[in-house]
Amino acid sequence: STDVEDSYVAYKNGVYSVEANTKVAAIGENQYKTLAAAVAAAAKGDTITLLSDVNENVAISKNLTIDGAGYKYTGNILTSNTKANFVIKNVNFVDCDAYAIKSSGAYSMTIENCTATNCGYGFLYANKTTSTTTVKNV
Repeated sequence: STDVEDSYVAYKNGVYSVEANTKVAAIGENQYKTLAAAVAAAAKGDTITLLSDVNENVAISKNLTIDGAGYKYTGNILTSNTKANFVIKNVNFVDCDAYAIKSSGAYSMTIENCTATNCGYGFLYANKTTSTTTVKNV
């Protein structure tokens, strides 16, 4: 069963149904349906915490932290042509179609306490325009 406050009524093809209003990420008390929406809403220095498993690709272009809280992440995280500092921690990357994390131009990135399983090209790609890369407990 689903709590009423965590659901909404949908009408599709002449049929009403109750659907879960699932949120996958939060910044403080604010919750978002997608990680991309949370990244878009994040202010400099915010921490985005996953609330459930995530299946999407996302691009980061600002200073922030993504705390996976131990959830599975199926997709890729990309930075490109940005001078952002970011942290990715406690994420279990699964079934990525390329690199789990690909950085082209971040000022610095820190990856800690993450795992990667079945990622197409591997866990991490950081080209020479990424000034500082720190990896801990991966």
